[in-house]
Order: sequence, then C-alpha cells, then structure tokens
Amino acid sequence: MLFLNESGDVVYGHAFDPDDDTVTGIPEDFKKNLIDHGILYNDTSDFESSAGILVLNESVMLVSAYPIHTGTGEGPAKGVLIRGTYIDPEEMADETGSNAVSLTIGGTSGHTEGNGYSPVDEGIVFHIKEGSFPRNPGRIHAATTTDDLYGDPVVLESETERIMYTQGFTALVYIFFAIIVITIISAAFYLIVIRKSVFMQLERLGRDAGEIAENKDPGSRIDFKGNPEFMQLAESINKMLCSLEDATCGKMESEMKYGDLFDSSLDDIVLTDLEGMILDANPAFLNMSGIAEVLKENSDRSVCLFGVIEKECNPDAVEKMLDLWEKVNKPFKFETGILNLKTGSLPVEITSWPLSDEKGIIKGLWWLVRDISEKRAIEEIRSNAISRIEDNIEKMAILNDEIRNPLAIIVGLAEIKCGAASEEIIRQVEKIDQIINLLDRGWLSSKKVHEFLKKQYLQDKELKKSQK
Repeated sequence: MLFLNESGDVVYGHAFDPDDDTVTGIPEDFKKNLIDHGILYNDTSDFESSAGILVLNESVMLVSAYPIHTGTGEGPAKGVLIRGTYIDPEEMADETGSNAVSLTIGGTSGHTEGNGYSPVDEGIVFHIKEGSFPRNPGRIHAATTTDDLYGDPVVLESETERIMYTQGFTALVYIFFAIIVITIISAAFYLIVIRKSVFMQLERLGRDAGEIAENKDPGSRIDFKGNPEFMQLAESINKMLCSLEDATCGKMESEMKYGDLFDSSLDDIVLTDLEGMILDANPAFLNMSGIAEVLKENSDRSVCLFGVIEKECNPDAVEKMLDLWEKVNKPFKFETGILNLKTGSLPVEITSWPLSDEKGIIKGLWWLVRDISEKRAIEEIRSNAISRIEDNIEKMAILNDEIRNPLAIIVGLAEIKCGAASEEIIRQVEKIDQIINLLDRGWLSSKKVHEFLKKQYLQDKELKKSQK
C-alpha cells in the first residue's frame, strides 16, 4: 500500500505478508514500474480512480489507485492511494470460477512469439506452437491478450483440464479394474467348479489306477461313477486292463508250459551266456553232470559249462557255432563227453543255438545235451555183428568147398566099387550137393547184406566225422 502526495512523493508505503502477518518494504520494481509509466504526476486535478494488471519482473499484481480529496470530497486531489495484490494463478482460477487449472499473466504480444505462441486474429488470440509445452493429454493450454494498468497488451495464459478426457480415462480405468476383478472372481469360481467336476474326479480316477498299478493286479477293474467323459475314460482303462490280463495270463501260461517242459524234459537243457557261464539248467542236466550237489552246497557259485564238457566244447566251438548260425541259420551239433563228478565221462550229443533279444542281438546260448550211451552200445553191437557176419561168411565159403571135395571122392568110389548101390549113393550125393548149392546162394545173399550193412556203417562214421 502506497500513499502519494500531489507532488508524487511516497508519504507512506508498506507491504504486508498475510501468511505470517509481517510488514515488509515495498518492492523496488513495483515503485519503479509506477514511476516509469508516469502514474505519479503533479497535476492531479482530473485524476480518477483506476485498476488493472501490473506485470512485474517476477510476479503479477492487481493494482488499484484512488485519488485523495478533501474531507468534503471536493476540489483537486491531494494525493493517491495505491493498493497492490500479488496474483496467484490457482487462486485467480478459483476466483473466476472457471475450470482452469491455472491462469498465468505475463509478457506482451511480442513476448509470446518467442515463447511458443503464434498470434491469430490480429494478435488477440494465440495458438500454442507444437512442442512448446510438455504434452499432457489430460490438459489443454490456451492464451489470449488483455490490457494492463497502462493499456498495454499482456498475455493471459490458461491451462484447463479436459473434463471429458479425464472422466473417460477414469471410466476406462474403472472398467479395466472391474474386468480384472470380474476375471479373478470368474477364474476362482471356474477353478472351484473345475476342481469339483474335473480335478476331483480325475484325482479319484488316478488314485484307483495307481492302486491297481501298485498291487500289480490286472484283474482289478475301476468302478467309476461321475462325468460321462471320465466314465468313458474309466471304461477305456478297464478294457486296457482286460487286454493286459489276457496277455498276462497268456504269458503265465506260456511260462508254465515252458517251465514244465524245461523241468520234465528227458534231455538235458542248459542256458549259458556267451562266455559259457551257466545261467539256468533243468534237473536232468544237473543230475547227469552232478552239478546239483555242487549248487546245493553253494547256490551262489558260478559254473562254466566248458568245465564239465570235454575238449570238443570250448570258446572256439562257440565261435564256430555262431558263424554257422549266421551263415545258414542252422544249429551246431556235435558229439562229445560230459564229466560226471561220480561216474566219470558220459558220451553225449550236444546241439547248440543262440538266444537273441527282440532286437536280434545275441545274449546267450541254448545247449541241448542228450545221453547217447545206448546209441553207442547199439553201434558197438552192430559193429561186432558185422565182424561176426564177415567171419561166418568166410568160414561158410571154406566149409562148402571142404564138403564138395569129399563128395566128389565118394561119387568116384561108388561108381568103381559099389555096383548096384552106386546109383543110390550118387543120388544121395546129389541131394547133398543141392543143399550145398542152397548154402552157396545163401552165402551170396548174406554177403550182399553184409556189404550193404558195412557201407551204411561206414557212411554213418563219415557223417559223424564231418559234423565234428
């Protein structure tokens, strides 16, 4: 507040700070601005009250000036009372009742051209140049010109909130959060429904199937009541269990037949690895070889088949057998002897072939061991019989000749000395000769039989040698 006399001198001047109720000095730029514009003058006869905007260096003030008259209010003015109030943009927006966020006053029309505005409509309205102010989609900037206390143009800047944009954005935010909340609630509800209608039934179905798998009982079935799709799944599992049960029964039946055949076979059957170590053997082989007693004393003991069979069976024979199997797919057969711990060596015939897995890889060897003691005895009897037949045939030929010689002498003597009895003697001699002829023919037949038997015997021996 300033009091000026008619000479323009400051009689009284103070400024008040309403925030802390203190008195300060008048700003120098305020007094200077008044003086520079000639508001203080000596001739105050026609001075009238006035009010307007005063733009200072760092602020804007609303200034009003009143003339001071005599007590009767007549005559020329004796001085001037000047009041100035700083303008706060937000307070000004509130006072004007507008929806502006702030109202800013400052500068002149020339000043705006360098601060992001371009004049329109003869410099009264200004457009904001693009990029001059930070872009805030929720607010809009505008500017126009007005007159200050001295009638000079100043710029009135307004920053106004875009109500529609703000309300629309707020609505979108609310809608977005509403969608999220609805989605979460729907998902929770859906999970509860799914758990009850799907997960719990699936868990029960899995638990029943797990119990069947744990008990290893393909004969069990799943009794499931619930969702049609899960009932169909349970039915499919039951069909699979039925097929598995049939396959298991078939496998068990095959294993039982194999076990019965393996255990009851009169021939000795042995399963070894490729090194000849016995993996399994039927009772016939264990008893024939005497290994049963060894395994009875120590069940963990490993026994090699090559250790109880004579030298014909060894790793070289295994390689030969595998080579024969690979070339002609034919089992390897040979005769040898097996060493019994009690009775000694026993003649046997061994037939061997490989054991392959489902991929065709050879994993072991099968050995079929057959006792040929009786066969060897029959061969020996046949050999002895052939020898005796040969001996008898030779003796018969000699005997026939020895009989014919005396008969010829008897015929000669009968013709010379016997007379009438000679005819009877000769007739009896002819009968004897006929009998000898029959013996000769029998000798020829026996000789042919002998040659056939001998030839067959020799062929058998050659065949056995070739197999070895």
